[in-house]
Amino acid sequence: MNTENDFSTIKDENGIEWEVCNNEIEDKENYEYRELEIFNLKTNRFTFKALDRLMNNNIKTNIHFIYSKLTHNLAIDILSGVDIWHGKVNTEKLNAVIFLLFKPQGSGKKLNWKPTQFQLQSFSKKVFEPDCKFKVGMDSCLINHVLKYSEPNKIQKMAVDTCEAARMSVYVSPSMQLIPCSFTDHPEWGVQINDKQDIHYIWNSSTKFMEFRNRLKKNPSCCPVGF
Repeated sequence: MNTENDFSTIKDENGIEWEVCNNEIEDKENYEYRELEIFNLKTNRFTFKALDRLMNNNIKTNIHFIYSKLTHNLAIDILSGVDIWHGKVNTEKLNAVIFLLFKPQGSGKKLNWKPTQFQLQSFSKKVFEPDCKFKVGMDSCLINHVLKYSEPNKIQKMAVDTCEAARMSVYVSPSMQLIPCSFTDHPEWGVQINDKQDIHYIWNSSTKFMEFRNRLKKNPSCCPVGF
């Protein structure tokens, strides 16, 4: 193991070097997550083998990548053409990497991993002009932020869609509430499904769904929930 400043370099079973953090650095949360990320890239053989099986059988294969404050640098590396998987993913056959915005909900509700404004600006400048060999995509939650800082070209605009909640999609909770988006807090936006309020009625006439759509009408590139 070689140690230099904030990082240590270790070798995996194939002799490939990986950077991991030292314990002495100040911003431990950031670097500990980086170490975890690299550990997963090293050891998740099942995922890499599954990707190979799919791509070797000519199946269009995408990787979903959670974009957060802590994975921003890895995302920029991907967009810059850096092979963060060190040959374990056949990037020549990979169809696309889809970036999904981290949403602080569920078990991650208390995690402060939302990307900063500076990070979003940096990501937005790169995402429409990537240097990678495969396609790049984003979920509607992330594109809402990207459009604040970057303008897609005419062809890219044809493939861009913002929040589709309450317009093309809806979520039914385990407690039988109809909710515009699966990431919304149930009490705030959920409407109870019952004999008087069926799915058809809630979708077309409920006050909460109408308010959700009105927010999108005023600003199509916004997140009505605030993510």
